[in-house]
Amino acid sequence: MSYRRSGSSFSAVFNQRKWLAGLTALCAAVGTIAVVTVASASVPASGVYTGCYAKANGQLRVIDASTSDQCTKFEIKITWNQTGPAGVKGDIGGPGANGTNGTNGTNGTNGLPGTKGDKGDPGVNGAPGSPGAKGDTGSAGPAGPTGPACTAPPAPGINYAGCNLAGVNLSQADLTGANLTGANLTGTNLFNTIMIGVNLTGANLTGANLQYVNLSYAKLTGAYLNNANLPDTYWYFTDLTVANLTGANLTNANQLVFAIWHQTVCPNGITQSVPCS
Repeated sequence: MSYRRSGSSFSAVFNQRKWLAGLTALCAAVGTIAVVTVASASVPASGVYTGCYAKANGQLRVIDASTSDQCTKFEIKITWNQTGPAGVKGDIGGPGANGTNGTNGTNGTNGLPGTKGDKGDPGVNGAPGSPGAKGDTGSAGPAGPTGPACTAPPAPGINYAGCNLAGVNLSQADLTGANLTGANLTGTNLFNTIMIGVNLTGANLTGANLQYVNLSYAKLTGAYLNNANLPDTYWYFTDLTVANLTGANLTNANQLVFAIWHQTVCPNGITQSVPCS
């Protein structure tokens, strides 16, 4: 086989192919050559290797580009990097152990007291408070001194208001509708006396005997019946508001459920607004 080419054109093509062939050989052998050369020389700090490829015969020599050793005009300068491709990212490491707690710092010194502030203006008056609950009824006071006796004989509607009838025998008298407001009836004998509708508001009947007495419609608001004898009595619509029956005897008392009970002190000393048992 023969080729016919004209002078300089054929030479240029021939040289180009020769160069490409040599470069291919260079790429195939560069690993071996580079290994041999690097083994005898230190790796450049930049990690970039420099070589001089001979145009004439394709020989490759490795140089140190930082020195005076450089490629000649008959060589082609080539470079390659020793660094390989980046590796796969590694797994995340586990959390480290907690560090030890630091020591507490020392307390700072107390600051100086501030200056006294100016006196503030008086505040507005508060709203009035709600009324307090009603207090319990107090115990009966001692009996007052004996006053002048009311001498009029007992009769229906008689006015014995404020009279001192202590210890008087009014047994079986008819005092229907009588006014005994504030009267002193301490120890009075009222056995089987008719007292329907009588007004005994604030009267003192401590220790009085009222057995068989009919007190229906009577008003005993605030009356004192402490230790009074009240068996077999009648209490139909009797007003016992705040009356005091401490120690009273209510054996066989009748119609107590119809009486008016409000803050009444029962024989057992308990204040209630329902009939005493």
